[in-house]
Amino acid sequence: MTLLSLEKTKALWEKDYEIVNLLHELGYSEDDDDEDLEALRNELEAIYNDGCSSGCCLALTYYSDTTAFYERNEEVAEHIECVAQEVGLDMLCNSFDLTYGDVLTCSKYAKNAYVWAYVENLVRIIIEGE
Repeated sequence: MTLLSLEKTKALWEKDYEIVNLLHELGYSEDDDDEDLEALRNELEAIYNDGCSSGCCLALTYYSDTTAFYERNEEVAEHIECVAQEVGLDMLCNSFDLTYGDVLTCSKYAKNAYVWAYVENLVRIIIEGE
């Protein structure tokens, strides 16, 4: 089942900064042809269905990728702060399989988990149309 039409995928470039920035981070641009937009649609649907940990988010597979993304995008830390305030530190650690040390030092494991959660949240917003 297709969750995003090609028209809705094209319209993503008219969304807010965070969504457009994510699309650029994933390696796509406003000038992409229909074949590239189809690849984008498939990648977004795979992230929505399977999560980044499945390996479907090709631009964010390695710790070096997710760490660099984290460093470039302050919105990730802001998103995680909101999550932590909502659920508390214990739940945050348990949900992301992190130690308190990972969270306090913002280790590469924490950055990886934070980036994946941020990306999955944005993709959920894209697919569900919030």
